[in-house]
Amino acid sequence: MSTQKWISFLLFSLSTALVALAWVSRPSFCLDSRLVEKVDKVGPGSEQSLPACFVSRDSGYAADLAELKTRIEPRLTRLEKELHFLGVEAKPLRLSVVDSLDPLVRVHPSHIIMSRSVLEQKQLFEKAFILSLLMQKTGNSPHLMSADEVAWAEVFSDVFLAFMQGALDLKDPILNQQIAWQGPQIEWPLALKTTAGYCQEPWRSMLHLSACEQGLLKSDDLFVSLRPLLGKSLQGALASLSMDERVRFFRETFQTWPVLQIQKFSYGSSIGSASEQQIADAAGGVENWKKNFRTWGRTSSLWKRVSAGFSSELAKAGFGDPDRALNVDLIVMGSESEKESLLQKLAELALQEPSKRIVYLSEKEARLMPDLKPFPRVWLKGLQARQALLIQCPIPSVERLKKMGDTVERLLVVRDCQSPLKIDFKQLLSEGLEGFIRANAEMKFVQFHLPSLKSALAKQNLNPIPLLEDKRWSSPFFTGIGWEKPEWDAGLKVYRSRAAIDAIEMFRGTESEETLPL
Repeated sequence: MSTQKWISFLLFSLSTALVALAWVSRPSFCLDSRLVEKVDKVGPGSEQSLPACFVSRDSGYAADLAELKTRIEPRLTRLEKELHFLGVEAKPLRLSVVDSLDPLVRVHPSHIIMSRSVLEQKQLFEKAFILSLLMQKTGNSPHLMSADEVAWAEVFSDVFLAFMQGALDLKDPILNQQIAWQGPQIEWPLALKTTAGYCQEPWRSMLHLSACEQGLLKSDDLFVSLRPLLGKSLQGALASLSMDERVRFFRETFQTWPVLQIQKFSYGSSIGSASEQQIADAAGGVENWKKNFRTWGRTSSLWKRVSAGFSSELAKAGFGDPDRALNVDLIVMGSESEKESLLQKLAELALQEPSKRIVYLSEKEARLMPDLKPFPRVWLKGLQARQALLIQCPIPSVERLKKMGDTVERLLVVRDCQSPLKIDFKQLLSEGLEGFIRANAEMKFVQFHLPSLKSALAKQNLNPIPLLEDKRWSSPFFTGIGWEKPEWDAGLKVYRSRAAIDAIEMFRGTESEETLPL
């Protein structure tokens, strides 16, 4: 062989060897995780897959998959380390990410399906893995889980993620609202929701997302709406433990999960309306949790302390006290025709004054602002407020005025016959009632002191509102309370009444004069 051919052969061999070396030593394109065996990216009419490195390190590169890998791999690595720290073994599962902005979550023991919009939400991705892991330990699929089991899995995963992150920061996949651990929404029984309320609730289980969309939610599924109450109570119980004890609690609970299952309770016979039955069933479910916790406490000193703390926290939230009143700053009632406009204004007011409690009441429902999700009024066994507003055109009956005296100290009856509603609520809480009256200079109203009004009505059972509008001062109602000539307040443009019994504190009608004849 000539020298030139020999050199050419050596160069070719060297080039081939370098190409082979580059191929062998190239960076592997795979997912570095033991929690997932394969990630599928599902788009319109297409599907791409990225295997885990322990399955195959030889996967074709794709820009879309590389971007997805960058987003989820660090989160999987962190979760894997946290579970390893607790000695928790998880079977690798399949993850499918649907390229859609619509909220979609399906959690099964071996497969998680979620839309891209849900994947972007902080901790919902991790929560889906914890729920799937717990299903692996019991062998249950979502459709086989009772409401008690779903609630226990949701609550435990909430508290676990809070523990690992230092603070709970879950968000609702539809409304993108951060879930709070405080406020009256987690008190008993306000945490319990109707079907409509639960399916709009940031605390609803992701396992119920499809059932809500398809209208297939079962009545006992609503027990899961107590998740914030149960989760807050469990978190409060763990707060009294040392850090080592909390780690031991999560380690032991993960390892013994099939044993530490909340046993399903039996629903009682009908006791009245559907809403009354629901609250009775929910109360029975909470008592069942307490019973399960006490049972586990007989075999573990740690669980004994958790059980005692859990019951104590529930009591702080009002559970177990049927006579406990909910004290609020303001109760507002209005006509059905103006309900939507009124609710929007009250929600804005509540957001401006987050420390204040505002309740909207209709005949059958109640709403705790700014939460627009309703719950039946029958759940409010006790409701107390210093001030209430009744906004309507028809004059309320004497019977209604008397009944409200059991709940409210002062009542502002606003005679509003306009549509749409033109009342400005901005100053109501920040500047008080007089600031509200000043901001609504054309508003017709009567402000009652209801305990005094009840005393006056006991003497003469006459409706004072039409008597006041017609200036019938000789009426037995006015003579019975020792009515005197009202004083005109030019600043507020109201009449301040004077009487032996202060049933009527101030009022404004159609009069423009500064004197009111008697």
